[in-house]
Amino acid sequence: MLPYILEMLAAALRRLDDSIEPGALLFAIETGPGARRYKVMTAEHAWEVITARNASHVYEVICGPCNLYLDIEWLEQECPPAGEEERRVQEVVKVTQDKLANVLGIAGCRVTTATASGVSKEMYKCSWHVHFSSDTLCWANPAAVGQFVKSHLTDVGIVDKIPYSAKGQNWRCVGSSKFAEPHRPLRPANWSTFRACLAQEPVNGRQLIYPDAAVPRAMSLPVPEHVLPLMRTLDVWATPQMMDDCLCVLPFRELQYCVHAGRKHRSNHQYAVVHTQLLVWKMKCHACPDAVSLWQPFVNMALLKEAVAQQRCMQASSAQPTAPAVRSPPNTSCSALPDLRALGPPSPGPAQFVICKDGMYRRAFNLSA
Repeated sequence: MLPYILEMLAAALRRLDDSIEPGALLFAIETGPGARRYKVMTAEHAWEVITARNASHVYEVICGPCNLYLDIEWLEQECPPAGEEERRVQEVVKVTQDKLANVLGIAGCRVTTATASGVSKEMYKCSWHVHFSSDTLCWANPAAVGQFVKSHLTDVGIVDKIPYSAKGQNWRCVGSSKFAEPHRPLRPANWSTFRACLAQEPVNGRQLIYPDAAVPRAMSLPVPEHVLPLMRTLDVWATPQMMDDCLCVLPFRELQYCVHAGRKHRSNHQYAVVHTQLLVWKMKCHACPDAVSLWQPFVNMALLKEAVAQQRCMQASSAQPTAPAVRSPPNTSCSALPDLRALGPPSPGPAQFVICKDGMYRRAFNLSA
């Protein structure tokens, strides 16, 4: 995007966050080639804007939790035989439903389709929008949808893999056309199809799928069992993911109050970071990635005491006695290891010496062993 468009979008997203109107969404209205203005409206208001003119160019700006949506398109020399377009679209729908069931365990999605097929630049363009709405799961943002599409529908050549930018994805509304092609609006242009083809709808307790890049990449480390009861008190969902040997990340089930913005965000969600050794946690926010979050204690003292007790037992059982360190003459020949103060105590092993900035230290061994 051009810088001025990004500035306009950022200002519009701030207006959306500040809006107190229930059900408010952000829409973009195309006013010319490459020119758009943004307006915060409810779905009802947006439909009034669309139906007020013979040709409207309104786009939903997808910036938060959304349903799975697909842009299906291909070119033909002429209009295909009756029913051929629908047949190919339904093949894609069937493949997508199978992937949703096999990968995510989702069955029974509501499917809504709209088409803008017609002549485009001397070719016949088959153009369809397909939406999948589930009662149990949705995606945190368009980037998360894009990762699913690129990972599991990569072999479906007629599905466009592009319309899944992380912020401010413009998705054409039913009843609207592109400014350059006013003769190809998405249809059927009625309220029920328009409403069902809005990608964003309330989370309402559904599980959220986040993009891989939304939080630090997970490591293949087990989550300590004694910390899991504490994590469940935070109203989070999904499997916790270890980021290193002591930090664990997992998303909240619902929008949380953001202490950095002083309100709940409309278009972003928060996740918890748990320190599994210190048994404290802090909230991080996708909308405020650079904000400093403070560590805070868990409020359930009974679970906290139990976790501390279990942690002490594990530490006591795994503790190993270490031999003391003694001063070694500076000129003693030895095998050198990295700086002691940079990397901490020397690890057990065959090495006898470690370099220190003010001399040579030697690990003492039990010579009677």
